[in-house]
Amino acid sequence: MDGFDKNFRRCHYVRYVDDFIIGFIGPRNEAQQIFDSVKNKLKELKFDINQEKSKIYHSNDRNIKYLGVFLRYFKHHQVKFRKDGNLVDEVTKQVSHLQAQAINTVHFRAPIVLMLTKLVNKGLAKRRKDGTVRATAYLKYCMLEDEKIVSRYSAIIRGVLNYYSCINRRSDLWKVFAILRKSCALTLGHKHKMNSAARVYAKFGPNLTIRNLGKEAVSLFYPKSLKTRIDFKIRKGSELYPAMLDIEIDKIPGSTKTNLKTAKICEFEGCDATEHLEAHHINPMSNIVRRSDLSTFEKHLIRRKRKVVMLCKKHHNLLHRKRILKSDK
Repeated sequence: MDGFDKNFRRCHYVRYVDDFIIGFIGPRNEAQQIFDSVKNKLKELKFDINQEKSKIYHSNDRNIKYLGVFLRYFKHHQVKFRKDGNLVDEVTKQVSHLQAQAINTVHFRAPIVLMLTKLVNKGLAKRRKDGTVRATAYLKYCMLEDEKIVSRYSAIIRGVLNYYSCINRRSDLWKVFAILRKSCALTLGHKHKMNSAARVYAKFGPNLTIRNLGKEAVSLFYPKSLKTRIDFKIRKGSELYPAMLDIEIDKIPGSTKTNLKTAKICEFEGCDATEHLEAHHINPMSNIVRRSDLSTFEKHLIRRKRKVVMLCKKHHNLLHRKRILKSDK
């Protein structure tokens, strides 16, 4: 477990259908031995090997791609500086600005250049002479109804967003979604003999809403935000040791998820249970909600200041069933 040990080795294997990747921490010559062993074994099993994808990469390489996602590690022993080209103060220009970056976790990035190239190959976009990509009408959809055109483009955008929900810096996807949105507008414009996307937006609105009599309105699905949201889940049975990082992991008082224990023993008279304690609120929520003389803010304050007592599971259940007596134990 000592990463600084010269004999430290670690190997991790991930597979999805017929694509797999092996992560190895150790010398390159041993990585080559693993590569040759896997390659020979696959030949014995009469499996075809993709020579273009089969390769040994270093963790710092920028072209590691697995299942359509780039895997990138950043060097943590080098200092990286920002490029501030908009500073006008001569004194400020002489000060180096450090750029913060993650040092221990792998980053998942969407292959935007490859995605734009795929849109060009599919006919949803065209490439200009300067190398940039612009949207174009998709003529294969022009014979469809307006609702189906918008629905199909919505399905494409929703599929891309769901597939790349795990990546870092999801804002990179705006380039792809902007082209798909304009391509949808140009497709509707080609069908209705409109020579610009601006006229299409003026007629159908910025969300390309199609309204027909007797039918439900259909709008183009377009995300309002692309903030990066990655949930790091912990396996059951694992424990956190905040003392290692000198971090206190406490829930915010007053939160709906707070489970603050007012006592380490059941507070029912005569009960000394210490396990499976549950929090019981003295004032029911229904009594607070029904009060019409209180404002929403006042109800919120009372809700946060409700008295909590700790009861064992037995007495807590009996209390909710209205069967509890002082002599019960």
